[in-house]
Amino acid sequence: MNAPKGSTHIETDGTYWFNHGNLWFFWRDGFGWCPYVGSVNKAFLNNKREIGVKA
Repeated sequence: MNAPKGSTHIETDGTYWFNHGNLWFFWRDGFGWCPYVGSVNKAFLNNKREIGVKA
């Protein structure tokens, strides 16, 4: 799968993420960008890699 438009990060399990001003969203086919409501801490950030896809 190609990275969804707006993707900024990818998780080790292949989940695409979009970070917008410290608000995080994850991609789900059929739904699009879904807001993340958990804690954004070191454990959360450690399994993501910046990919820099342009919107």
